[in-house]
Amino acid sequence: MARLKLPKYVHDFTDNRGKRRIYLRLPGRKKIPLPGPVFSKEFWTAYHEAVAAPLQSIAKSEIGAKQTKPGSMGALIADYYASSAFTGLAAATKTSYRSLIERLRNSYGDRSVAGLTPEIIDKVILKPIVAESKPQAHTMRKRLVMLLDLAVLNGYRKDNPARLAPKIKYKAKGWKPWTEADIAKYRAHWAKGTPQRLALEILLNTGLRRADAVKLGPQHRDGNRHIVNLRKSGETVTVYIPVHPDLEPHIAGLHNHLVYLSTVYGAARSEKAFTNFIIEAARDAGLPPNRSPHGLRKAMCRRLTDGDCTPQQISAITGQSIVVIERYIRDFNKEKAAETAMASIPSSANENEAQTKLASETT
Repeated sequence: MARLKLPKYVHDFTDNRGKRRIYLRLPGRKKIPLPGPVFSKEFWTAYHEAVAAPLQSIAKSEIGAKQTKPGSMGALIADYYASSAFTGLAAATKTSYRSLIERLRNSYGDRSVAGLTPEIIDKVILKPIVAESKPQAHTMRKRLVMLLDLAVLNGYRKDNPARLAPKIKYKAKGWKPWTEADIAKYRAHWAKGTPQRLALEILLNTGLRRADAVKLGPQHRDGNRHIVNLRKSGETVTVYIPVHPDLEPHIAGLHNHLVYLSTVYGAARSEKAFTNFIIEAARDAGLPPNRSPHGLRKAMCRRLTDGDCTPQQISAITGQSIVVIERYIRDFNKEKAAETAMASIPSSANENEAQTKLASETT
């Protein structure tokens, strides 16, 4: 019988004393022992807890920070990695920030922080990135502002030249929300029982981010709702999501694994792989390009808005901030909003009728 493929980062072996060992070896972390056997309930519980846990060891990018020159960008970056502003971030946010910050360290780690000027930031650091990607240059400028704010706080210099550097102007496209026609076409192509259909129903009827959707499972269910703890900007936000009638038939009886959206080996899907999974499924169903998991999250916000839900109610389900929700829904149903608003204004005809009725009653 062929042996099942081990989950990502899991090492299962017998040591020289004949003892079975199972370890999780995530990049940049110390190895974590896991209970056996592999694929058991105890194993999956420990596996998901370990993967979701914050970094406990020094990341590879921080190794060698003590060898940086005093007053340099490398030293400032090391200070930032040790600051509460960084350590308090969620693991996914840390990875995102570090990808650009390490580019700064590799290219300008020896440059003096005190010697930076708005012109150097604009023409030397940002200009080459603009040629590659305006959105990335825009984000790099934000990271520079953040780092140099810390430089002022820590006494590297008295001002922040990144704030005076010209802003990178571009229009973010973002992921397009799925239309009702998209949803109907996808459902017609992917029948109940397929993982593609299950993925759509979970995303569309919970409003969860892909990172949380791939972890959703029977252990989150409490009666007729799912209780999910979301990690947002280093904080935990708990959402209570009632199980929609459209979702119930697709998850009923799924109790064999800790996650609903498991692979054929019973493992949870990774975020990136899940995004590609949805994009490919949408393409196979004949949908337009750029139909992603995040587009389904936006589609649920639209549906809730069309159902006259307030931003606060949408936030209670999705865990999104009111600011983000208002940005998502502002263009969703202007026609309906305009009709509702206009209908709220009393008609002059009704006023005339009321005045006539009042006059007849007084006489």
